[in-house]
Amino acid sequence: MINRITLLLFIGLAFWSCEEGELCDNSLSDEAKQYANNNWDLYTWYYFTVYGPTGKIEHNGRQWTENDFGAMRDYRGTHHLLLHLYGDLAAQYGEFITSDSLGIISGYLDSDLVNVVRDSSFYENIGKYDQFVGGWSDSNTDWYWEEKQLEDSTEIVIKTPKKQVYLNMFPQCD
Repeated sequence: MINRITLLLFIGLAFWSCEEGELCDNSLSDEAKQYANNNWDLYTWYYFTVYGPTGKIEHNGRQWTENDFGAMRDYRGTHHLLLHLYGDLAAQYGEFITSDSLGIISGYLDSDLVNVVRDSSFYENIGKYDQFVGGWSDSNTDWYWEEKQLEDSTEIVIKTPKKQVYLNMFPQCD
């Protein structure tokens, strides 16, 4: 009898675990993807990283410099986006390149010859990494940062209001 009860409990637990996994598989909703597609753009990102904020910024009595926000000022960072090239650009550089090469194709970023591959890595990167904050349509006027306390240091997390809305759309599956 105890073996049957144990078996039933095990089956119930396994069923519950599968059901939980199905409900929260970390996939992004179509609504969140559409929001990102409408509010994040490659040309805006490149322009912001090259010409974005400079100088000193005072906040909460502390002087910050552009070095403190270096992640958002360089498109050649630790992460990258995949770019799909067309026409003469594809003939010259190949059909696919990474965003580390934006400088060589920057004159074509607002044309039909360059598109970001909007795969799961794209949607994760633009929400997760400060390097991509400049692509949000409100980044030029409304970027801000929050200080996140870690065990032995403080991390700066750079956001915009639109990026925050996007982050709120992510599934909470941790």
